Amino acid sequence: MKRSLILSLMLAAGFAALGLRDHARLAALEKIGNSPAAGTAGETTHGKSRRPRRTRGGEVEALLADLRSFLKSPDAAGIEEDAIELRFRSLKPGQLEELARRFLETAGIPAEVRSQFLAEVIGQLAGEDPAAALDLYATHFAEIEEVDLDISNIDLAVARRAKDDPEAALEWYLKNEAEHRDYFKDSTLIALFKGTAACDPGLAFGLFARLKDAGFTNSLASGPDDPFAENSFVKEVVRMATTGGERSANLAALRKLAPVRKLAPGTPVEAQMAAQGIGELAAGLDGESFDDAVKWVSAANLWPVELPAFAANLPADPRWIRWGSENLLPFDFHELLRRQILLWSQRDVTAVGKWLEAQTDENIKSTAASTYALSLTDERPSEALRWARTLPAGNDREETFEHLENSFPPDSAEAKEVRAEVNR
Repeated sequence: MKRSLILSLMLAAGFAALGLRDHARLAALEKIGNSPAAGTAGETTHGKSRRPRRTRGGEVEALLADLRSFLKSPDAAGIEEDAIELRFRSLKPGQLEELARRFLETAGIPAEVRSQFLAEVIGQLAGEDPAAALDLYATHFAEIEEVDLDISNIDLAVARRAKDDPEAALEWYLKNEAEHRDYFKDSTLIALFKGTAACDPGLAFGLFARLKDAGFTNSLASGPDDPFAENSFVKEVVRMATTGGERSANLAALRKLAPVRKLAPGTPVEAQMAAQGIGELAAGLDGESFDDAVKWVSAANLWPVELPAFAANLPADPRWIRWGSENLLPFDFHELLRRQILLWSQRDVTAVGKWLEAQTDENIKSTAASTYALSLTDERPSEALRWARTLPAGNDREETFEHLENSFPPDSAEAKEVRAEVNR
């Protein structure tokens, strides 16, 4: 749960006092608000506490005075925490910037409190004025303790800035990442890409390829589990698409990036990303109704060269088998068939068996039965053998029995039966 502004500053002030109980620091705390910087324009006072009352246009001055009073004497300030929180959260971006400027000009505020206050203001600005939040962060970077700053607020600001103005966000990121490399997180670069993708997926794909080709950072090429490896990056961007229109925009951007091709050593980054992206478009259909998914696929008019990568990543649903039989070349269809049978077997092994029993297309039944038999090896070895025996002579049968022979313990009854079938 998010702490309130007052509680956050109270903790910061408390830690400052506990950590530095020297007379000079405590004296400085007593002087807060007594410096010339503590202006009171637009304020009047009321009540026993002599707290400022807001007048028209004086919200910043009134809140600033209350914050200074609190820091000077937390117990005697008479501040209502909920009211302060509401006033702070209701300030407009320009008012927040003014509050930050004038608060930081106040003499005697401990570094710990300045850091926490900056983090609070940046967090508030991140969603409303991301450019201001990022400027404040960059300007006062040295004053903000890492422990105070919620990095997700910086990520949010970067993503929203990139959505509004990708080039400005990229310029800010490159400049500040270069100056403070040890403090920037992987998530911030991902936020840059995601925000750019929300503006234009093509810009995001091009930006990634450009940064990687330029050797921007080693992590961009470190491996399949890295957030900046092609597979992970493309997944992050493409999976943002949740509507047919967004998927179509991604497809158009991938086609513009590079033609999909069969991957081989030395394949350019752009082509790798395009192939991966087509697959992620398919995987992203998980959760959609099958009818809506098929409707989008039909409208997308996928090119023949794109279909294998797409089919290889479709979500588990046996209804894709019929679609594949009508749209894929034989080799690609059988790859789809094997994958769908494996996925289906993990969810409902009995249903797969019933489906196979009803199959009349011997070509489909042979490939499916081979895959099904292998999926039964651990839990239902006898049934695995039964289905393997139904296979006609040919590659499917030979490969299935070979896999089964290697799957059973050498001295088991199942292994002996397999050898008998192989040697028959």
